[in-house]
Amino acid sequence: LNPKGLPMAVHYQPDNYRAVNPYLLVSDGDRLLRFLREVFDAHQLALTRDPQGRMRHASVAIGDGTLMLGEPSGEWKPQPSSVYIYVPDVDAAYQRALAAGASSLYEPTTHDYGDRGCGVVDAEGNLWFIGTRVAGE
Repeated sequence: LNPKGLPMAVHYQPDNYRAVNPYLLVSDGDRLLRFLREVFDAHQLALTRDPQGRMRHASVAIGDGTLMLGEPSGEWKPQPSSVYIYVPDVDAAYQRALAAGASSLYEPTTHDYGDRGCGVVDAEGNLWFIGTRVAGE
């Protein structure tokens, strides 16, 4: 409340979030949270569950970005997505992803647009394109 006892204005966007945040609907949210922690050192920001223990919503910070996820309910079904994520060491992230159960789409390769990148698919069917900038534009 402000000094007059009125509610203070709330910023339209929560702290730790960007204007655009991927939201993944997955069949096993806990499995994806483990994957995100192991591969991208994700830090959990929020987690809510319904009375049956099913994940309603979770959000994690990865680097300077935020990723949100939830498990399906009612008309909302699991929906594989694709995400491009920058990391300090793409080769190490690729190895962590494979160790965490991902399948390779392609091994780390230096591309002509300045990124060294790779691709993996997680157990939920999401495609992760992982990159490290190695050359200026």
